[in-house]
Amino acid sequence: MKVSERIVCGRSVFVVDDAVDKDTVDDFHQMISGLPYSRRELDDEDDKYPIFSVNFQSEKFETQTEVGLMGRKLLDELKPHQHKLYRAYINMCHYGDMEYPHLDCDVKADDITVLYYANTDWHYTWGGETHFYEDNEAVTSITPRPGRFVLFDGNIEHVGTIPTRICTQSRFTLAMKYAKA
Repeated sequence: MKVSERIVCGRSVFVVDDAVDKDTVDDFHQMISGLPYSRRELDDEDDKYPIFSVNFQSEKFETQTEVGLMGRKLLDELKPHQHKLYRAYINMCHYGDMEYPHLDCDVKADDITVLYYANTDWHYTWGGETHFYEDNEAVTSITPRPGRFVLFDGNIEHVGTIPTRICTQSRFTLAMKYAKA
């Protein structure tokens, strides 16, 4: 497992590679590929362009999937405070969709977001990076490498960008959101 750290707004954003093996990446992708997605995921209340998503039952997801178990393990190791998973869901987006910079929680909350990039392969020319902002300026970007986890404070502004025209795949991102217990 390889962990790197980036600083955004004076806080840590952890990028974790090789936390799960290729079989886990493949099995999870196969599981999510056939789910009944619907356009309901909004970046904020003014978002007129929802993207496709599917919600999971949080407790079951965290305790009964390899990705959920690893997300919890990484959270406990890298952000060692008591947090409870309150939402787990998959976003699916395609070239032509729209996403906006947003916060995952109130600016004063202590929530943590754990992202997992759920594609089995991804080429950097396909775009789809997650950008993190400080003072309305993108300060770091993270490529959606298959099996990669990203842990960050939910009140850091960010956006998952849309795949480029040359990408013919869906971009799948799992979001696990934890509130301080």
